[in-house]
Amino acid sequence: MNLSQIKAAYRVSKLPNKNQYLLFDKEPNSGSRMVYKYLTKIEFKDNQARVIGNKSKPTRYIKELNKQIKEKINSLPYDSEYYMPLYRKGTFEYFVIYDYLREIGFKHSNSYNSSDFFVLRKDNVYNYSTGSISISINGLSTSGKIEDEINIMLYTGEYSWIEVKAKRKVKDIKTAIDSLLKPLLVSESVNFFETSEKLDNFKDVEITVKKMENMFSVKSESYKKELKKRLLEMAEKL
Repeated sequence: MNLSQIKAAYRVSKLPNKNQYLLFDKEPNSGSRMVYKYLTKIEFKDNQARVIGNKSKPTRYIKELNKQIKEKINSLPYDSEYYMPLYRKGTFEYFVIYDYLREIGFKHSNSYNSSDFFVLRKDNVYNYSTGSISISINGLSTSGKIEDEINIMLYTGEYSWIEVKAKRKVKDIKTAIDSLLKPLLVSESVNFFETSEKLDNFKDVEITVKKMENMFSVKSESYKKELKKRLLEMAEKL
């Protein structure tokens, strides 16, 4: 195997160590933070290559190297792009948690000029939100000194908040986030459900959505069909 064969299959970036290389997807990947998704790091010398970081043995065959790369990626707890070795210290935890919050519905917010402020706002069947949940994670950012412990704060209004601490480890941070938010979400669900149970006069009535288009015009349209569709979608998730 020669380096040209590897470059034909992957995008290759040489490291200062003359025998080590970073491998990336050959084609652009829209789902990655980088244009070309990072895959793994290899050692290549004397026409042999091996994946660094496991017990792979040097091989002269590109097919065997491809197999090692696939096995390495599949063995990782998280996506390979999080493990790019040129990231600064702390970036791994930041990216994994940032994506986790986005996965469960949070969006990054610039409202408080903080890179670690996130808001959960869920639209209901009428396409608006009755409220939002705001949290910040102090110490997660990679700017400045990387602390061993972070604070997760849930804002409750009136200049107050609920706070939990966690070690700067992905599993510990996820556990802290889940332990802070789950009781809140369950209690909100129960409260709204209890109220809905008291509403006995529900009927299939005509529902109209109205919106001001300008000072002199109001747009009006039936929402009955869309409401039924959304309620059925919700029922399917239960």
